Amino acid sequence: MQLASHVRALLVVALCASALPAVAQINPGFDPSTPIRVVYRVELTPPFSAFIAGFTARGVDRDLISLTSGHPCINWIPLQGPAWVSMTADREQAVRFARRYLENTPGSGPHRPVYLYAIRADAEFLSVPGAFYSAIDAGREARAGYTPEHANALEYLLYTRPILGEQAVVATHVRPRNIANAAALWLQNGEVFEDGVGITNSGYVHDPSTAAINVVPDSGLPTLLPQLSILSSEVRATGTCAMSCDRAKSASSFSLPDDTDYAAQCSQSDAIAPLLLDIIND
Repeated sequence: MQLASHVRALLVVALCASALPAVAQINPGFDPSTPIRVVYRVELTPPFSAFIAGFTARGVDRDLISLTSGHPCINWIPLQGPAWVSMTADREQAVRFARRYLENTPGSGPHRPVYLYAIRADAEFLSVPGAFYSAIDAGREARAGYTPEHANALEYLLYTRPILGEQAVVATHVRPRNIANAAALWLQNGEVFEDGVGITNSGYVHDPSTAAINVVPDSGLPTLLPQLSILSSEVRATGTCAMSCDRAKSASSFSLPDDTDYAAQCSQSDAIAPLLLDIIND
């Protein structure tokens, strides 16, 4: 029994060393100095509507802890939903999300597609991993009301929810002028087909100088990542793809049943191994 305890202790050390960064080091997949200029969103809304109205968040909750926890998926009160339209900086991630949605949609085909929108990011767009890392750094240095305990809790959430893998970028509103184009996607014989022609938005305004915010100033952090939410967040929350249930004002909220396995809606994140979770919580 004592030997088993020593083995488990060694496993914790080894797994933590490989799974967690030292003092909030930036994950190799996220570099705050690399501008995010183009993001993607999967929608049911057809282009003729999106190019006129854009996409608008339905709720008022700016808490990114709530958004990444899966809570919006089971909260049906619109105003209590996120104040965010969710996107991803990874086009392949968006296509994978579309595939999973189409695989669970009967009758999917060229006449019942989803649309993959390419969107120009600007200073009103916010990188979710960037916000987490900004708050982690603030906690390590005891700034903006954050403490090392907040930093540790955020770091744990970052590596146990699909936050890094999703590469989420959020905005309260996506203006029509930011939407570059749309491509229809559908499932046929188990494969995702994409309309090679695509649909260009004639109202799109190109500006290569704009990019999403990667580093959040201290003054903006408490609204996005409230200290109380950080310390009260569920340890075993599975997380969710934000695009699954941001309930933006469109047909594409992709509202999911209450018993949905939210984590399965996203690709595998850079999460701690399940073995480590078993050891920690035993």
